[in-house]
Amino acid sequence: MNRNKFLLLLMLVVFTAANSSIAQTTTNETDSTQHYGFDKHKLFAGGSLNLGYGGGTVSTFAIGALPEVGYSLREWLDLGLAFNINYYSGSEYAGDSYYSPIPGYKAVSYGAGIFARLHPLEDYFIQVQPEIDNYSIKATLSGETQKYFHTSTSYLVGIGWGRRIIGESSFFTTLMIDLGNEKNTPYKDAQGNVIPIIRTGFNFYF
Repeated sequence: MNRNKFLLLLMLVVFTAANSSIAQTTTNETDSTQHYGFDKHKLFAGGSLNLGYGGGTVSTFAIGALPEVGYSLREWLDLGLAFNINYYSGSEYAGDSYYSPIPGYKAVSYGAGIFARLHPLEDYFIQVQPEIDNYSIKATLSGETQKYFHTSTSYLVGIGWGRRIIGESSFFTTLMIDLGNEKNTPYKDAQGNVIPIIRTGFNFYF
C-alpha cells in the first residue's frame, strides 16, 4: 500500500470514528435519557501564521498562513482539518557583489491534512497530522529560468503545550517533525534532513 492510499485510509478511519463518537449515546447513572447529535459549542476554528527571514550569503524570505477547523470530541481528544499556504523566495549574494543578488527561486506551496490532538494532561497534548502538499517552484540557475511542480506526503508527529477551554478559546504551541521518508516536503532541507516545526496559534469556539 503506497503512502497516498494509506493517508486516504487513515482519513476514513479517523472520520468514521469521529462520526461514531458524535452519535454515541451518553448515559447518566441516575438518568437513562439518551443524547445524540452535534454540539456547535465544541466546534472551533483558527490557526497560525508563518513569517521568516534569513540573511547572509543566501537571503531567504517566507510567509504563510495555516488555518484549521476542528471539533472537540472529548476533553482529551480533538479532531480536525488543517490547511496551509506558503510563499518562499531566495537570492544568493556572491563574492564582491554582495549588493547585487543573483536571482534564486520563488515558490508557492499549499496543502491540507487531518490532525488529532490527544490531551493526556491538562496543558499538554500529542499531535498527529498526515498531510499532502503541492509545490510550484520557479528557479533561476546559471541565467536560465526553470519551473517545477511536485506533490509530497508528510506525516507530522509531535508534542504541544497550551491552554484549552472547550466552548471558549485555546492557544497552543507545537513542536513536530516529519516521520515520512519523502525528501521533497516543506519539512526537510535540500539534503533531506528533518527540520523541526514550531507553530504557535489560537483557536476560537463557536
